[in-house]
Amino acid sequence: MEDYFRCAEIRHNYRAEYENYRDDFRQWEAHRVGAPPVAPDSPATPHSDIADILRHVFIRRRRKDIVELYGDSASINSAPIRFPKPTLSNVDYRLDKVYEKAGEFAELQALLRSHTAARYRVTDFIKPEAADKPEFRDLFRARNRIARLMGSLLFKRLESSIEAFRSTLKSLIHSNRNFRQALERGYAPIGGTATRLLQGESFDADEALEVLQQEERIRRQSNARNPALAHSTDDFNVADWLTAIDADYDVLSEARRRVQRITPQDDDKLRALKRFLDDPQVKAGKVLIFSEAETTVEYLYGELNPNNADPAIARLTGKSAANADSILRRFSPTWNPAPALATDEPEIRVLLATDVVSEGQNLQDCARILNYDLHWNPVRLIQRFGRIDRIGTEHAEINLHNMWPDTDVDSELDLTERLNNRIQSFHDLVGLDSRLLSDAERLNADAMYSIYADKRLPDLDDGLDEVAANQRAISLLQRIQDNDPNMWDIITNLPDGIRSALTLPPRLQHAAGGGEPTALDGAQATLPVDGAQPPLMSPSNQMAMPSPFDEPRQGETLVLLSQADVKGCYAVGGDMNPRPISAAQLITAAECGPDEPTRPLPEDTNERVMVAFAAFQADLSRRANAPRRRSDSRNRRYISRRLNIAREQAGGRGSAPHRHAASHLLGGCAAAGRDCADRNTEYGN
Repeated sequence: MEDYFRCAEIRHNYRAEYENYRDDFRQWEAHRVGAPPVAPDSPATPHSDIADILRHVFIRRRRKDIVELYGDSASINSAPIRFPKPTLSNVDYRLDKVYEKAGEFAELQALLRSHTAARYRVTDFIKPEAADKPEFRDLFRARNRIARLMGSLLFKRLESSIEAFRSTLKSLIHSNRNFRQALERGYAPIGGTATRLLQGESFDADEALEVLQQEERIRRQSNARNPALAHSTDDFNVADWLTAIDADYDVLSEARRRVQRITPQDDDKLRALKRFLDDPQVKAGKVLIFSEAETTVEYLYGELNPNNADPAIARLTGKSAANADSILRRFSPTWNPAPALATDEPEIRVLLATDVVSEGQNLQDCARILNYDLHWNPVRLIQRFGRIDRIGTEHAEINLHNMWPDTDVDSELDLTERLNNRIQSFHDLVGLDSRLLSDAERLNADAMYSIYADKRLPDLDDGLDEVAANQRAISLLQRIQDNDPNMWDIITNLPDGIRSALTLPPRLQHAAGGGEPTALDGAQATLPVDGAQPPLMSPSNQMAMPSPFDEPRQGETLVLLSQADVKGCYAVGGDMNPRPISAAQLITAAECGPDEPTRPLPEDTNERVMVAFAAFQADLSRRANAPRRRSDSRNRRYISRRLNIAREQAGGRGSAPHRHAASHLLGGCAAAGRDCADRNTEYGN
């Protein structure tokens, strides 16, 4: 475990340094001034995968696995497991009408695009002679990610609600002016504490400096990494920084002036929400309304329930978290057992909430969710939907509604084109560097098409992780052994060297960019390889060609190689450039039904296999002299002993015959008509 986290930290730092290098390279490429930046050296440590640890102690069953592998036999406490049918729909409104009093909507967007978030672009203003100081190391590693996040935040708040947008503008203006005051005082406040101080309406630069210096002393006494919170302006180009900050202030002030006169009566999004809530089907049951912005929740509550007149309408945000248990009991009393409701506490029918409710809550009394904000990434949406889409619900159908923003220029377009416009707007405001945002903040176009155009939840579990991939393979084998002894006999007696091909699954076709389906060719027989170090993941390039650990693409050959306990998976296209993929990606791409038709193999299949073989040999040889992680440890030996005991007590299930059969499931299903891929391996053995 220690080895894993040590290697993972090295990899994480390398990724940050490499992202900064790409950022520098794009800037250099735009101007071609001076020498190009130099890429950081790839670390010598092997690529660490937490699945290597988890697969020994962790069991993962996805909903898809339960439905497909167990069917009607799946039960909990003798009660059959039933999953409700999810139904998605959009609630349309006009975003440009919300901001009609602010002038042309395109002009407002252009104004926001000119906001550079200079207050957060610290490294842009560090003097060259100070750039190598240790206290700035982490700043250069993080670079301008917070500035990019501010671009994303402005855009999201603009769409969330007029009140959230106004509140964000106000906060950024205060932060801008207070930061300027600190620079004039002779220091640059940086860090979480500094951010909180700068957001205050009443800010005193001297008092803030005292607070930061006091915290610095505490951090130094506790040997905190990079304790500095107030940096001397001697290390910065202050004049340039002040100019950029003032330019941002002008942008924010103008935007605030434009939206100041907008009232709830002008809010077309609010009107659309009220129409939705007045629908007889919606009024007949409970509804949970989510927004990322606490300001939006408070705004909606004030408009839907003025003067707290209706006790059946409630809100739950960070401010009211102390009353969360009471509010949730009133909203979903069946699944939150507690003392009986008091006579003066009627059940809640409409609950407005932030994501304080999105995890760990059982709200199955409700069968309807409305997401008030547009979703750029499905992670949070899936968490929200999971509050009501839970095992044990009595609802046969659950409804997920999403507010959809249109503008005047979109009115004649179909939904796909309108969606393209919204995605382009995101890129215009946030920039192409949005990939440097966190997973939860990054735009996911495929998921957006699924949610808003196809009206279905994106299946985030379509792609198998390493743990689930191994477990699914074993479960499939157990099911075949139990239910189809003839197939089991064929699989366990397959010879080596079998090849086959199939059409890429539709989900992966879409992820790979669509186009006419062509043959996907799979793994070749296990080849003898000297050495024992795993292949190293190389950094992703920015070209249109697939990068390491991208999903397999149409027309690629998947090759799975094995040497002792070391596995190497590669995808090879017609360019004969092998790239590493994970075993889970190979299994996801190769799994199919028994009636899947065979596709013709490419004529250059042998050449593809051999270049993958050569790449695997080169990777193993290159790492042969690298420091090796211990192959065993006290914890691992203990876990192995316990697993062996459990296996013996279970009558040998999952033991050697199953593991050997697992190798044949990947190694030669074609002969049994499964036509999975061109593959033969000792995977899992």
